[in-house]
Amino acid sequence: MDFAAARQHMVESQIKPNQVTNERLVRQFETVPREHFAPPEKKDLAYIDSDLVVGDDRCLMNPFVIGRLLQALVEDNSGAALVIGCGNGYAVAILAGLFDCVFALESDPKVAASAGRLLSELAVDNAIVVEGGLKEGWAKDGPYDAIFIDGGVRDIPDGLSSQLSEKGRLVAVHMTEDGAGHGVLLERRAGVTARRTLFDATIPSIKEFDKMAGFVF
Repeated sequence: MDFAAARQHMVESQIKPNQVTNERLVRQFETVPREHFAPPEKKDLAYIDSDLVVGDDRCLMNPFVIGRLLQALVEDNSGAALVIGCGNGYAVAILAGLFDCVFALESDPKVAASAGRLLSELAVDNAIVVEGGLKEGWAKDGPYDAIFIDGGVRDIPDGLSSQLSEKGRLVAVHMTEDGAGHGVLLERRAGVTARRTLFDATIPSIKEFDKMAGFVF
């Protein structure tokens, strides 16, 4: 399979037509080999217009969805970013070309090790894979200019948005109990976090967030 041609086709047919206009972001989608982060038996499916499961509840997010989310996240930012539930590391590799440093948080040691290996093979040297509970985030190296949750969530605890810097942004797909979902943006200004719904989206949920209770999105 000609992965370079498939990657360019993804950009032209799935990324650009869906309001992804940031030139630096588009260039990352053109450059980062999505197939590198797919399981060996699924590499030929890496560029389809769908989520691609890569683990128990981790996926390569549908190109349209990740494109729209990151478009809202990156603007002309630099600084530090945090990817929560990084899976095999595809979103980390995309953001590593846009931010000075990217922290990739995983709760599963085997998944974290896989992400670290795959990122190292691409010489992504400004990404750091760390292990810990996803709901708690990674306050140790915050605050962050951008936080990306790499999977669907029912709720987001206040502790995650509090790890944003002033004017920092968080994007995620909020999944409701009836299976509907929406891409959402949270932005922190003067210590207050405002939320905006961006578009409709349905993706696999991260189980750790499904178990939460008592938080309001």
